[in-house]
Amino acid sequence: MTLEENLEFGAIGRRGSYGDDMERMYETFPILKERRKQIADNLTGGE
Repeated sequence: MTLEENLEFGAIGRRGSYGDDMERMYETFPILKERRKQIADNLTGGE
């Protein structure tokens, strides 16, 4: 799964706007937006 797919999976069942949450998260952690299509297994433990 990609990083973005993992984040989407974690958001299942959450209330509110998923899109707003993602934008806020990408603003807080801009490196994740750059790597959102990367396979999650290829990220370092700190990412």
